[in-house]
Amino acid sequence: MTKTTTLSSDGGMPNPQTAPGSLKRSLNLPLLVLYGLGTTIGAGIYVLVGAAAGEAGIHAPLAFLIAAISVAPTAACYAELCGRFPVSAGEAAFVSAGFGSRGMTLLVGWLVILSGIVASATIAIGCAGYIRTFVDLPANLTIVLVIVAMGLIATRGILESVLFASLLTLIEAGGLLALVYFGFSSEW
Repeated sequence: MTKTTTLSSDGGMPNPQTAPGSLKRSLNLPLLVLYGLGTTIGAGIYVLVGAAAGEAGIHAPLAFLIAAISVAPTAACYAELCGRFPVSAGEAAFVSAGFGSRGMTLLVGWLVILSGIVASATIAIGCAGYIRTFVDLPANLTIVLVIVAMGLIATRGILESVLFASLLTLIEAGGLLALVYFGFSSEW
């Protein structure tokens, strides 16, 4: 079963603002960049670096370099995707326009949802681990509390959620910059 998708004259999908019952677009590029960066820093640096370095040992820098090179084509595809399809569910719109297959579009949509769930779980577990260094609570309870707290923030709205995530991203990045600064300024 295939379906042909016609793109608008600018190469993108039709404007979702004109669709009846559409949601208000309240995010801008800086907020989206901070949101994506926060996921990368939160899960990729604060949560998984220790485990990856433990597995790779002294070869950790090489492992991270290989990982960076291997994800570069994906990053380039996402950059192109965002430019051509500035809509919600851009990945699905890209597959729909490129392949015209409803099945592939649904598969990509579900895979994006799955990757969001895995990323959220990873970040929640990592965040709970950091919280437990300050508060003596059982691990599972702390994870549940983190997820409930983030869910409550999400109920406030997408803009509020992304603003909160952006604030956390700035704190995370500040911590990394401080670590780099003090690491280079010390006499090792």
